[in-house]
Amino acid sequence: MPKKVLNSFLRELKRDIQVNHIPGDRYMTMRAIAETFRVSLQTAQKGIAILESEGMVKSKKKSGIYVESLESHGETNGKHLVVLSNKQDQRFYKVFLEGVEKQLEGTGISVELIVNKHDKTDDLIFGEYLVSLKADGIIALSFDKSVLPFYHVIRERVDIVSDIIIDQLPILPAVQTHNYKHAHTAGEILIQNGYKDFYVFGYFPEQNKRYKGFYDAVIPQARSVTYIHLSDIEAMAKTDAIFHNLTKTTAVFSCDYSTNYILASQFLKHNVKISAFNFLAYDSESDFFHYPGLPPIRCVAPSFFNLGEALAVTILEKWKTGTFPTPLQQKI
Repeated sequence: MPKKVLNSFLRELKRDIQVNHIPGDRYMTMRAIAETFRVSLQTAQKGIAILESEGMVKSKKKSGIYVESLESHGETNGKHLVVLSNKQDQRFYKVFLEGVEKQLEGTGISVELIVNKHDKTDDLIFGEYLVSLKADGIIALSFDKSVLPFYHVIRERVDIVSDIIIDQLPILPAVQTHNYKHAHTAGEILIQNGYKDFYVFGYFPEQNKRYKGFYDAVIPQARSVTYIHLSDIEAMAKTDAIFHNLTKTTAVFSCDYSTNYILASQFLKHNVKISAFNFLAYDSESDFFHYPGLPPIRCVAPSFFNLGEALAVTILEKWKTGTFPTPLQQKI
């Protein structure tokens, strides 16, 4: 029997048990399984044997098949993982994917990247779409408002891990960089290098944890701290003026990945030399942000590659042991 057919059947079989049964229930007969899922009797027998080895069911002689657990564990071969990115920028999701694939080498898990095309990601329709992917697990990148759809996915027994901790959904497994801590480290580095005036740039509104962490680190010794919200209409004009008048006591901090490119282009445009950490970034593909014509820019948070690895480790532990690692929502 083709491996693809068996893996697809196993996913449907597990989901039926998880959604429609509880431990102790008597399950269908082998013949009923074959007819319900439109597979051969041999495939049905092999599927039940696999689920029995994973602890989900138990076959009792002359009695039938019984549900033992709603969670399977141990076997990863044949599982299918979807990495779903809400950002369209290939530079962002490509390195995440590489980190995921690195951790899953030799596990037999297939990985598929999907770039989200749905405009509305906070309703039940989006949740039904996620379930329709028929994946064993989903790693969700950059979805911060998907409380209802993610709850639906969890309820439908599809394993999902997010790179953003959503406070309104504490049952959602997540691995997120520690926004406050790493930005605070950036501020400490710049103060130690003698800077007195600071400009923080980002697409987040000013009331965000990264700016808060940076601000708390520098304010005791800073002469000035200014946040530039790049989504504002006049932001680019302000940025131009700042770089035109940048002094030796001034440093800049980029709060997010897209901002790195804006600021790097400004350094080149105004011929401002990068030296002694006058430009730090929150995160990037690696430990340093690279831009043509500029030296490598130090990043303070774990790289996209490292975060991809951490997300993969989280879902892999669930599949190997039957439970997600604790705490369920982690900051790295």
